[in-house]
Amino acid sequence: MITKPVLKRFVFDYAAYSIPLFVFSLWDYYIIPVSGRIYGRIFDYCGIFLILFFISSKIYITKLPNLYVKRTAFFIWLFALLFFIPQMIFGILEGSVLTVFAFYLGLFLVLPYFLHFDYNYAHILRVINVLTIVNLLFFYIQFFAYKCFGVVIDYLGYFNAMSARIFNTATFYFRAAGLFQEPNSFCLMVFMLLVVRLFLKGNIFDLLSIIALVAIFLSESLWGFGAIVVLLILFTRSVIYKSLILALVIAFSFTIVYAPKYAAYLIDPITVGRIPNVLNEGSYLARYCGKSKIRCDFNFFFGHGLSTNKFQGFSGCNAIGFIIYSFGFFGFILFLFTLLGAFKKSRIKFLFAIIFAMTSYPLFTYMFWWTWLGIIIKLSRMNYYSENTNFALKSRTL
Repeated sequence: MITKPVLKRFVFDYAAYSIPLFVFSLWDYYIIPVSGRIYGRIFDYCGIFLILFFISSKIYITKLPNLYVKRTAFFIWLFALLFFIPQMIFGILEGSVLTVFAFYLGLFLVLPYFLHFDYNYAHILRVINVLTIVNLLFFYIQFFAYKCFGVVIDYLGYFNAMSARIFNTATFYFRAAGLFQEPNSFCLMVFMLLVVRLFLKGNIFDLLSIIALVAIFLSESLWGFGAIVVLLILFTRSVIYKSLILALVIAFSFTIVYAPKYAAYLIDPITVGRIPNVLNEGSYLARYCGKSKIRCDFNFFFGHGLSTNKFQGFSGCNAIGFIIYSFGFFGFILFLFTLLGAFKKSRIKFLFAIIFAMTSYPLFTYMFWWTWLGIIIKLSRMNYYSENTNFALKSRTL
């Protein structure tokens, strides 16, 4: 029989985990008030406030916090803080105060919160399922509203946020993005959710996962096409299936290059035309090609200082370039080795997923990024933290 105190604690723990996660998932909303000034990512602010509220409530209710930091993790974070202090100072001197504050707030508050929170693993899957369904629902409503009725639904505009970049009025080029500003952001979000789901489901692509992969494809994001291939290769256990996936990718690529009229039946002709010339395409150049030549000097190895203003001219608008620009090549290597040390299971799989996610826009100043890192690190250590060591097998039936 479940007593009232146990039920209250269950509801509190469930809310303390799921509500900030849902709030942080709206990371692409930049609220613009009537005055015209951009408030920024207001949902990140709300999520941080909720975390502080839940932490203080937890301490008050139980007298002792159920959130703890192990000695090893403490020294790792302390070392990271000391190592990155010069980059913090340089970033502040360059005027990137908010960037520095957001980065270290995510590292030292949000990441430990989700990494050391005492929750049930079955609840993680349920929360991620709901979050995935919500994102897919809004995406498909937006997609079919235009395809069937020619109506462009801009969810962000309804909340007085920065409008979504999903429709070109000159060329009538439409690409759905759901609750996000552009298809790439939607694909990145679904990619991160699927990494968690597929690990919990024991590398099984269920119906929801397939629907999510179809949504990524229908968004017509070139980065999303790569995300589909990465997810299928990482979470498909059979070598035969992996070979079949590669064969399909090659066949699709040849169709686009040599028979574009047939490929146009699946995706927009404009998207078909972008793929053969992807290396000269505007989004590729902006994301992976910097304006200045990379020099192997002191700044390359030790960084220029934490900044989101100048890194794009270094190696393009991607997270790998952001880390190397801000913390240097040595800082990037330290980041990778820290992740390898943090993971206990599926190290290479999770590390590759993180690196691929970092080929997109850098989310290191977004709280959802640190939330995601905390969750997957926690999952990789599930045999060390959880009494239910068979959860991964049992979750296949959930």
